[in-house]
Amino acid sequence: MNSLNSLKSILKSLGLRSIALKAVHMYAKIFPQQLVNRNGINYALDLNQLVDFGTFIGGWEPATIKFLNKSIMRGDTVIEVGANVGAHTLLIGNLIGNNGHIYAFEPTDFASRKLEKNISLNPSLNNITVRNELVTNGESDLPKLDIRSSWTVDGKNAPEYTSLRNLKSISIDEFSVEASLKNLMLIKIDVDGYDYKVLQGAKSTIAQFLPIIFCELCEYTLNEQGDSIKDIYHLLSNMGYITYLEDGSKINDVDSILRLVGDKTSVNGVFIHNTKIDECGWLN
Repeated sequence: MNSLNSLKSILKSLGLRSIALKAVHMYAKIFPQQLVNRNGINYALDLNQLVDFGTFIGGWEPATIKFLNKSIMRGDTVIEVGANVGAHTLLIGNLIGNNGHIYAFEPTDFASRKLEKNISLNPSLNNITVRNELVTNGESDLPKLDIRSSWTVDGKNAPEYTSLRNLKSISIDEFSVEASLKNLMLIKIDVDGYDYKVLQGAKSTIAQFLPIIFCELCEYTLNEQGDSIKDIYHLLSNMGYITYLEDGSKINDVDSILRLVGDKTSVNGVFIHNTKIDECGWLN
C-alpha cells in the first residue's frame, strides 16, 4: 500500500475523509495548476477539470484502474478510443512495457493537447501513438455533431466542445489494416455516446483478435446518437461475448443494465469472448 492509500485509510477510519476532501478542493481553487507524480507517472493537471482533479486525489475512476492493473500484461497491444488527457493512457503504457503498444485516439484539440503534454512528461513511455481522428463506423450521418472534451469540477464553467464537421474520421477496421495489427488484447471505448458506432466499425477486428472490450454504457448519451445499450449488448452477444461489469459481476440480460443506469448515470461494461473466459486473469 502506497503512502497516498495509507493516508486515505487513516482518514476514513477517523471519519475525516470528507473534511480532507473539502480542504483539497479549497487548495485546488488557490493552486489549480499542478505537476504531480501518481504511481510513477507524471501529469500536468488543471484542478478545475474533473478528470484532472480525480487524477490528483489518487486516480481517475479507481475501479477502471483496478481493472487495468489486473488485466493488462507486458507486451499487450491496446486501442483506446477517447483517451482524453491520458489519465488511463499513461497507466496502460506503463503496464504494457516497451514491447507493447497503445494507440490512443483523441480527436478534440483541448484534450489532445493535454494528452501530448502528459506524454512528454514521461519520456520513457515511447510506446504510445496518439491519433487525432474521430473513430466511427464509417458513416458520415451523425445526429450530434459536437464532442465534449472537458468536464469542470464545479459544473458551472462552460465545457470545451469540438465540432465534428471538419474532423477526419476512421473506423477501427480501417485502422487495423493501416497499422497492420498483429495482435490486440483490449479495445477501451469511452466516447460520450458514440460507443456503438465505434463498435460497428470494429466488427472485423473484433472477429479476428477477440479482444477484451471495455466500454462505457450510458443510455442517454447513446440515445442522442440514435443508439442504445441494447445495440451494444446484442452486437457483442451475437459475436460470442459475455457481459460483465468492471467489478467482475456477470450480466445475464441487457434489461438489468438499463435498470442499473437509468436515464442519468452510466456504468463500464467489460465484454469477454466465451473462448477467453478461462484465461482472463481479471476474473480470478
